[in-house]
Amino acid sequence: MLSEHVTEIGMGCFYQCGSMEQQVLGDAIRELPQACFFSCSKLQTIRLPRQLQRIGDGAFAGCAELDDIVLPDRLEEIGEMAFFGCLKFTQISIPAQVLSLRRGTFSGCLALRRVALPFGSYSIGEECFKGCVNLERIDMSEAMFRIGEKAY
Repeated sequence: MLSEHVTEIGMGCFYQCGSMEQQVLGDAIRELPQACFFSCSKLQTIRLPRQLQRIGDGAFAGCAELDDIVLPDRLEEIGEMAFFGCLKFTQISIPAQVLSLRRGTFSGCLALRRVALPFGSYSIGEECFKGCVNLERIDMSEAMFRIGEKAY
């Protein structure tokens, strides 16, 4: 667990931390930078800060054992390939302030079955769900107007 006094973590700060199984982040953290938990192969659970606004590119890419993640309501942005290759989680609910999903956000999430997009979402990026072979359902509003190439 990181101290509640930690307000910022650096790019790649837990890069390939192979022994970390869980993490609790203090609520003062507003951003998870690029590759901050990249390839933490044993990371199973993480509690994200309630005030989190941005998840950077590849932040959780390669976290093969991550099996449950709750995105906070104040989240506004999810970077490219943020959850690439997270093999275990089966569903994800995107907060209302996230208006688009970028390229490859959930690509290679083999167990992902259901995605709930908020009303007002307008864009799904290229290859966003590429390789999600078990994806059964995406709940989205009629306001969706852009779905990128090879999104599914």
